[in-house]
Amino acid sequence: MPIFYAGSKYAKLFAQASSKKKNFQSRKSLIINELRGPSPRKCLQANNLQHNAKKLHFFLASTTSICDSITMIAKQQLLNFDNLAFHKHPSCKDGIMAQVNMGGIVISVVANILQGSGLYGRVEMCQETEQFDYLNGEYEVAMWKEGNSDMIPLGVGDDVLGWQSPTQVSYLMAKAQSEGSVWVDELIKERKDFRDELGLDD
Repeated sequence: MPIFYAGSKYAKLFAQASSKKKNFQSRKSLIINELRGPSPRKCLQANNLQHNAKKLHFFLASTTSICDSITMIAKQQLLNFDNLAFHKHPSCKDGIMAQVNMGGIVISVVANILQGSGLYGRVEMCQETEQFDYLNGEYEVAMWKEGNSDMIPLGVGDDVLGWQSPTQVSYLMAKAQSEGSVWVDELIKERKDFRDELGLDD
């Protein structure tokens, strides 16, 4: 360490430099201690980071789930009224029928044509094209599970639904395909509740 006379110019400069050096070292030690040791501010920042990370993870997981659901629905391509192929009814002279198996649930769609009667639906002939106007027709709909002769109770008072539009037929087909047995169980419960309320099975 150099020696300067007290009160000299160099002694004063050296004292100032030493003081600044001590202040710098003291501040450096404080910063290091803050970084090493816990502090309320550091804990708060850490908690905020963890909370934001959890929210980001939840958002990404939810987005992935939604995308997967949309993709699954798009790939499923549910059958609808347009997929029905009508042909002559086997037991009604002036009647038509279409059936399709929708993954274990069978739908039967029938209607009268020409002078036919006895079915709860009708399809008229288009005068211009001389073809049956299926899209403006009304239909009788019945459903049952494959391999089971019991009809699915589509209505609380009857197993079949009459006078259904193509849009309504498509809706029933969508419910059967998208909800399956859950939907069928709901229909059975609605029928039971209806009959219990009226005391029909007492």
